[in-house]
Amino acid sequence: MHIKIPNGFIIRPAVMGDLKKAVELFNACSLYLLGVRQYALYEQEVEWKMPLFNLETDTRVVFRSRWGACRLCQGIGHAGTTHSGLQLGEGAS
Repeated sequence: MHIKIPNGFIIRPAVMGDLKKAVELFNACSLYLLGVRQYALYEQEVEWKMPLFNLETDTRVVFRSRWGACRLCQGIGHAGTTHSGLQLGEGAS
């Protein structure tokens, strides 16, 4: 699948090093939408390590290129779940 993103953004598959920021973003979304934090770091790690879950093909992270690849700012999701519109990380507005 080819995903089109606006100029100034970079997209790539998630890596295990993105896990903490992903959980922070998932919880920001669930807190905003439901009023509770639904995700635990350990549980998400277990899910990301499941045999049928492939970070390379099942995830995408999107960065603002002006902040560099180490700053997660928007849109990490998996298995058809998209978390967007909320921003985390230094320099996020």
